Amino acid sequence: MRTKELKLSQALTVTSPIALADFLQELLPGIKVLANKKTISISTQVEGKLVLLADHSHLTGIFQNLLDNAIKYNKKNGSINIQAHRNADGDAAVSVSDTGIGISAKDIPLIFQQFHRAQSVRERRITGAGQGLYIVKSMVYKNGGRIWVESAQNKGSVFHFTLPLESK
Repeated sequence: MRTKELKLSQALTVTSPIALADFLQELLPGIKVLANKKTISISTQVEGKLVLLADHSHLTGIFQNLLDNAIKYNKKNGSINIQAHRNADGDAAVSVSDTGIGISAKDIPLIFQQFHRAQSVRERRITGAGQGLYIVKSMVYKNGGRIWVESAQNKGSVFHFTLPLESK
């Protein structure tokens, strides 16, 4: 039965070429409305013409979750930076960094597990179900990429992920 479920989930991933700079230009205005409420600036640096081979709805979900979290867990007058370039493997390497509350070293290995909420988040009574990063990881993997995080408490976080490019 598990094999059938895996095949079904793979069938739901429909990849197409997506120009990352254009995609972000369309996505960011709505996200910036939320960021402006906390006076958080958002900047982007996308190398050349990166054309991802990804599922558009998955890519939207990945960025919306990472950016929503970067806003939710950021400080007033903080910043978010999105960077993307072609890595040595010929994939797109993307990072979303923030100047927020960060993640403790003990929570980092657990951050992508379903229902996990970091101790710092629970202490600050920030709402959420612990599903977002689990879903992001699933969408990145379904599109042939990988994801990881670097973070330190009170210094912010950098979420890195890779996705295949249309042509290597």
